Amino acid sequence: MRFIPRKVSEANVQAEFYRVCKEAGITCFLEYLSSWNGTPGCRFDCVIVQNGLIKAIIEVKSRKRVKEPKKMKKYRIFGVPVLLVEGYESIAPTMRTLGKILKR
Repeated sequence: MRFIPRKVSEANVQAEFYRVCKEAGITCFLEYLSSWNGTPGCRFDCVIVQNGLIKAIIEVKSRKRVKEPKKMKKYRIFGVPVLLVEGYESIAPTMRTLGKILKR
């Protein structure tokens, strides 16, 4: 069977982001299901963890969007930075931002 490439999937972008985090020594968990005040919360594409604390929430999209995803506003109630990875090309800038967040 022939492989016919179409658009890059979110899962592929997520996997590449995970790989880059691991190579940089950053602890991340994909598809993290939160609970907040004992009630079910959100399923985050990725969370960045340092010293047992979630330091950032990452929303992953397969390509650049015109508008910010609606979930981003909802995620901000958790009180940690929420970053958006839009395709492979935005992984490097996101990693630079993460480096600054993790140094705080």
